Amino acid sequence: MARFVCISADGQRDTLSMGETCLTRRGGEVELSAFATDEDDDPLFYRWTSFGAGSFRDSLAAQTSWFAPQEIESNSEIFLIQASISDRDCGAVALEEDRQTCLGDASTQLVSFLVNVVQRPPVLSAIGDTTVSFSAPIDRKSTRLNSS
Repeated sequence: MARFVCISADGQRDTLSMGETCLTRRGGEVELSAFATDEDDDPLFYRWTSFGAGSFRDSLAAQTSWFAPQEIESNSEIFLIQASISDRDCGAVALEEDRQTCLGDASTQLVSFLVNVVQRPPVLSAIGDTTVSFSAPIDRKSTRLNSS
């Protein structure tokens, strides 16, 4: 079982299930948590991938965060996040023949999520012009004399 927490552009935190899509901003964070058990009580190994897009806090942990790219190609772009959960760490096996044997014996589950990264259009905030009016004209000579 896997779940993930999406932190939206306005700071909202939503817990989503597999098959749902997370919506976040450029550079946004998606918290990822994988909860798995092994009936043989073997230790479990986690490998998260986003296929070269964005970055992970720790791609080998059960709980981590993925950070969306700072730049995207259009107003929105969808990224695939995948976790491989295995009861063997075959990547650590040095000899190729032994690694292939390990892969054949390993039990692995893949879990995938989609993240839609959006680029919000810029917002223009303009302060209106301020007009000041006086009810009586100012006597500049008396103002200069009083200020010196």
